[in-house]
Amino acid sequence: MLTKSKIKFLLSLQQKKYRQLNNRFIVDGDKTVRELFNSPLKVETLYAEPWWLWKNKHIYSDGVEIVEVSEKELQQISTLEAPTGVLAVAHIPTEDKPKLERGKITLALDDINDPGNFGTIIRIAEWFGVETIFCSEHCVDAYNPKVVSAAKGSLFRTKLFYGSLPQLFEKSKAPVFGTILNGNNIYKADLPHEGIVLIGNEAHGVSSELLPFLKLKLSIPGSGNAESLNAGVATGIILSEFYRRK
Repeated sequence: MLTKSKIKFLLSLQQKKYRQLNNRFIVDGDKTVRELFNSPLKVETLYAEPWWLWKNKHIYSDGVEIVEVSEKELQQISTLEAPTGVLAVAHIPTEDKPKLERGKITLALDDINDPGNFGTIIRIAEWFGVETIFCSEHCVDAYNPKVVSAAKGSLFRTKLFYGSLPQLFEKSKAPVFGTILNGNNIYKADLPHEGIVLIGNEAHGVSSELLPFLKLKLSIPGSGNAESLNAGVATGIILSEFYRRK
């Protein structure tokens, strides 16, 4: 039964402070919830319409609380404009100690604020085999419902760490690569097979305090009049070129 207290709790999880307080987050939508059940994350509660429960009875376990809801009730708690039959509450995984793996490309995000961009970047990173993403302290929360939706399940399989990027770069000693307006053409530059690819803020690019850490300053050439590229698009182009050079 969908009680008033459950509704209040679910709506509270749309805010970062309550996600952190309860160590829980919302996963909304049919495809993303099914991806959740195929991941190592712990699912606490499933809110679903009867047709969804019948159709997907093979994917959820006995340890998950099931709350059957009507279409109207789901609209009350869903973060989507057009709910697709189901919403789940899952545990936020505990962060392990950050570790850079040798021989691989890792991603670092410098104050990415847009949830859609952030989720898209996570999805792109997984596509190109990036397993770890380091996020500056002012990046948007990875468990924001819009990030979860945009990541399309990739969030559940990616290691995310929040912290000071300058401290990370100083300790790791790994080469850092980033894009700036007057950088070297990425298609002509000598790209290594390991290191950290730094993606700058949507509006301001790579912050001034991080510029000294860039071992290789890159740029993405273009012929149009657009001021800049979307952070997600830029990430896709950069990782694609690193992947192509393997």
